[in-house]
Amino acid sequence: MATLVSHIVDLVTAIRTKLNLMTPRLLPTGGVYGQILYKSGPADGASGWTTPPAYTAATVTITTASIEWTQTLTDANLVGTENLFAWLVPTTDADENCPEMTDLVTITATAAAGSVTITLTFSELTSGPIKVAYKAQ
Repeated sequence: MATLVSHIVDLVTAIRTKLNLMTPRLLPTGGVYGQILYKSGPADGASGWTTPPAYTAATVTITTASIEWTQTLTDANLVGTENLFAWLVPTTDADENCPEMTDLVTITATAAAGSVTITLTFSELTSGPIKVAYKAQ
C-alpha cells in the first residue's frame, strides 16, 4: 500500500522528468559569452547562437532637461546614404541614466556625410548622458 511519502516521491520524480524534457527547449546548447540568440528558421523553436554585428557606441548628452533632444555626432565612416538602426546600450550602476529608468519614447539616427544625428524623445523631462548605439544597414 502506498504511503503519503511514496506519493510525494512519485510526484517529485514526475515533475523532474517533465522539467528535464522542457529544459532543452528553453535555450539551445552552446554559445559563448557575448553571443546573442537568433531565430534560425520558420519552425517553432528554431534558434541558434551568433555573434552580434559590429555597431558604433556613442553618448548623447542632454544639457537642458528636455522632452526631445537632437545631437549630431561625428562619424567619418558614414557617407550619408546609409539606413541606420539605433538603440539604447547597457549601462553600469555608476551611469546617470540607465535604459530601465529612462522613459524613452523614440530614438532615431540619420546619416549624413561624416556624421550621424541622433534624436531622442521622452515621456518626461530628461537630462544628462544617454548611451546609445547605431549600426548602418
